Amino acid sequence: MNTDALALAKDRLRIPELWRMLSLPGEPAKSCRSPLRADDTHPSFSVFNDGLLWKDHGGTGEHGDAIDFLARARNLSLKDAIAEFKRLAGVESAAPAAPPPRSNPSPRIVATYDYRDEAGQLLFQVVRFEPKTFRQRRPDPTASDGWAWKLEGTRRVLYRLPEVLAAIAAGNPVFIAEGEKDVASLVERGFAATCNPGGAVTVTKPGGECKWLADYTATLRGADVVLVADKDEPGRKHVQLVAGKLHGTAKTLRIVELPDFNGQPVKDAADYFAAGATPEDFRAVITQAAPFTPPTAPHDVSESIISFPEEDEPEAAIFPVDALPPTMALLVSAVARCERVPLALPGVCALGVISAAIGAGLEVTSGPNRATRGNLFLLASAE
Repeated sequence: MNTDALALAKDRLRIPELWRMLSLPGEPAKSCRSPLRADDTHPSFSVFNDGLLWKDHGGTGEHGDAIDFLARARNLSLKDAIAEFKRLAGVESAAPAAPPPRSNPSPRIVATYDYRDEAGQLLFQVVRFEPKTFRQRRPDPTASDGWAWKLEGTRRVLYRLPEVLAAIAAGNPVFIAEGEKDVASLVERGFAATCNPGGAVTVTKPGGECKWLADYTATLRGADVVLVADKDEPGRKHVQLVAGKLHGTAKTLRIVELPDFNGQPVKDAADYFAAGATPEDFRAVITQAAPFTPPTAPHDVSESIISFPEEDEPEAAIFPVDALPPTMALLVSAVARCERVPLALPGVCALGVISAAIGAGLEVTSGPNRATRGNLFLLASAE
């Protein structure tokens, strides 16, 4: 066995991409229903360690890496699973004399989407494959193909960032779609559009896992924003979560779902224009959209209690990182992402740093000859 080739294959093809490549039901997450057991009515399956490992917390207790996952999903021997896995990862082809069973053709790249910084410098790409799956890569001149298929240490930005900043500066509205294909359909018709890398929320988590960073919110400060929702559960959850993060930062904020057109079902912007809708039709829908109003009733989480693996417990409440000074907010978000900890942990530490910085210069007089400095005393605790 070529261990170098196998290590490269594991790095290239991680469990979430393999899951979708095999057309397995559900969505991979740190807590989700098992695609390997039809009787998993309560989420008891975990994909963790950046997609390298999985574990079944249910009755079987099985666990392993992506190769074990493939062997279990396709009922293959370990030897056949290794050969098939390396083929799917594009490292080696399976032996022609005994090809392992597969339900899908080999993936091929059908589109690439460049994510650039303010100056137009390429930071990374989102790559779309057929059968439909997505991976991300960054330029790496030391790699044989010129790409590193992981984004460790890479800055994440909104799609078409330079064009988005130009639209904001010109006072034009910015349209946020769920994916790059929808963005392209809007841009082709003269609209300034963007999306975040990674798509919509993961609906297997309580309240959803939003892939929207504080940096994206800061980018859209003072902009007229229209969120174009996909007409499905993940799409609706996504725009509601993003709208909640942009509320109070964007100048105006609206959410729209595009109607069916010419008797054809419409899920997203690409479907809408493919059905024959014109830019004028789109503008008419936008004009009728009401401003976003955040919900006033507290969310009842009592019906969405899910068991999580010990190493990745979710935080009970989202720390209000946007309320911090901008530089400190970026620092807190970066620490939380790099260390894989809840925002509340670096957030509380940041409050302590700010308190220490200003405490000596702020006093409260509470009585004769009695002055108290404005220090915060903080205690972070966790199970």
